[in-house]
Amino acid sequence: MARPCTSKTTNSPSMGQDYKAGQICEQMHARQGDSPQFATSVLSGLVKSGLSEVALQVLGRMSSDLLEVNSVHCNVGILACQQSSQWQLALGIVLDMPGKGISCGVDTYNSAIASCVGNSGWQLSVSLL
Repeated sequence: MARPCTSKTTNSPSMGQDYKAGQICEQMHARQGDSPQFATSVLSGLVKSGLSEVALQVLGRMSSDLLEVNSVHCNVGILACQQSSQWQLALGIVLDMPGKGISCGVDTYNSAIASCVGNSGWQLSVSLL
């Protein structure tokens, strides 16, 4: 299973998406400063624009590029997983969060469970309850 919040977040990213994610992370690093809100806006904008795969790539590169990753960023990543039918990755994000010192809230669990609904992962999502 691919692990989120690392340099590879999807099973088969295209070179174009990986390149875009790298460029986006460079811009975020230059503009973010001490505030994670810019990264949240970028990730949310990518998901809303239908670029869930790119959003997941950006999320994955953020920690390797020394950008702060918080629960809101992970929740947006889980939403991207839901939109791109990658329920396994959504569950992986949830499982990775505590090891990175990121707490999982009700919204995190609800989003992860929702990503499993309608897919074969619904039985695994029950273990999150």
